[in-house]
Amino acid sequence: MLERKVKLVDASVAVKWFATKKYSEKALKIRDTYFNGDLELLAPDLIYYEVANALRFHRKIKFSKDDIVNAINLIKLLHITCPLSKLDWLKASELSLDFNISMYDAIYIAFAINRECRLVTSDEKLYNKLDKLQDNVIVLLKDYSI
Repeated sequence: MLERKVKLVDASVAVKWFATKKYSEKALKIRDTYFNGDLELLAPDLIYYEVANALRFHRKIKFSKDDIVNAINLIKLLHITCPLSKLDWLKASELSLDFNISMYDAIYIAFAINRECRLVTSDEKLYNKLDKLQDNVIVLLKDYSI
């Protein structure tokens, strides 16, 4: 029996489910592949706050309070989120210090490492800071193929 692929998505990908941006079609394909049962998606529960904030302060689209709440409710309905464990926090702290990245970003990376899956992100600045982890842990949305 074939195992389903497991991928972790960060807020930079999830925001593209609600706002048409570069590579939105790839982000939507990931979500649709999950809906079809061919992919397992994960995300730390931090994703709720980051997506809500990104939609609230979106540069081009003025999202209403209902739009923001509906987006978060859709993410909740996906059942992809998990709370952070002590091991996630320890690894995130280590990564934040080692790679000089924010704790927000480090949480996604730690989450992926601890669950032995790859993080799909559209954050090129983050990706470029993590050159030692690129092949095993993180992949850019633009380079990701299902």
